[in-house]
Amino acid sequence: MPADAEAIVREVLRDALAPEERLTVDVWADTYRRMLPPSPMPGPWKTDRVPYLREPMRMYTEPGVRRIVLKFGTQCSKTEMMLNCALYTVACDPFPILWVTDNADNARDFMRDRFIPAARACAPVAALLPSNPHEVTSSHVLFSTCTMHATGSNSPGNLASKPVGRPIFDEINKYPEQMKGGKEGRALEVGRSRTHAYGDLAVELDSSSPTLEDVGIDREYARSDQRKYHVPCPACGEGQTLGLGTTGRGGIRWEGGVGSELGDVELEALVARVRRTAWYECAKCGARIEQGMKGWMLARGVWVADGQRSAPDPDGALGDLVVLGEAPETDTRGYWISQLYSPFRSWGDVAAEFVQLRGKVTQEFVNQVLAEAWVENEARTDENTLLGIVERSALLVDEAGVYRKGERPGPHAVAVVPPHEIVPG
Repeated sequence: MPADAEAIVREVLRDALAPEERLTVDVWADTYRRMLPPSPMPGPWKTDRVPYLREPMRMYTEPGVRRIVLKFGTQCSKTEMMLNCALYTVACDPFPILWVTDNADNARDFMRDRFIPAARACAPVAALLPSNPHEVTSSHVLFSTCTMHATGSNSPGNLASKPVGRPIFDEINKYPEQMKGGKEGRALEVGRSRTHAYGDLAVELDSSSPTLEDVGIDREYARSDQRKYHVPCPACGEGQTLGLGTTGRGGIRWEGGVGSELGDVELEALVARVRRTAWYECAKCGARIEQGMKGWMLARGVWVADGQRSAPDPDGALGDLVVLGEAPETDTRGYWISQLYSPFRSWGDVAAEFVQLRGKVTQEFVNQVLAEAWVENEARTDENTLLGIVERSALLVDEAGVYRKGERPGPHAVAVVPPHEIVPG
């Protein structure tokens, strides 16, 4: 055989016998997943739009990771991420899947409105759908590779019946403490027990917006390595988490106060102006960061676990961050994201929602927007408005400088939302 022909044969055999490269969930979703209406961005899935989801999706196939905890605000794409993981499991890494919602009705709605349409729109998964229509129902799909079941957290029989390798617990803070029939115990613990047959091969997803402190997702996140997403300032390059603000630098800023004394018409005008003009202030250098830079910041973000810190990369460009320190040794990865990171909500949207409340700090705002647990503290219930806190904490500034305790803010004041730790919740 001529040398060149022999080389060609060897190359063909090498390519044919080489193990198939295993895609990570994010790369697979970028290749095959399609978003359907009413998604705000129908069409091909692009992880670059929600870059904070890249690492959690990669951890789904990372050896040694047994559990992923998502403590997320609303409108941050956590359900879409879990759908990516479930569809990937069907196509690439078959294990029995159990998706648990708060009740049976929502489980059926999820299967009918979200999962089955997503499966049919994803070519590799659609090819695995059964031809028998009785094998595709509102409670289960019998793929040729594995099964997908959905059930309510209040159904002990369904939760405890069959072994599961990929349990997905959605909105766990809505699960009842006591299930139907008077059976004691948390649904999360009962469902989790179904993974024992798979041992170290099982991977669990827990997700929810928080409610009360040390309840549900807040408790599970505290048991994880507690990662937060640090993003760089476009001016100084220092990494930081996004928040509503503190008594020092950093946070969402806007002009006009919170409108606590305005009439409805005036308030609506203020809300519209705040939505249009709010900006973010760097916690490190105080630079004014406009909304248009948010995508740049998100794309360069890094996840930082408890005990670690971020720092500018000395060998990189502006905005490149490195993570320093050791993460806790645990098989549970925990991720926290608030609406301030969401590509579907601007900083002005968040500020405008707070002004719409006239500065009243509500549990719904703390849970769903800030993705923080509401701390019950009867002694602080009188501190229920931003203006009251501002007058006691000197958090309003204008061109003349800082207002001192007890002074009234002027018409050109800039509202600085206080840290949620000092208000009820």
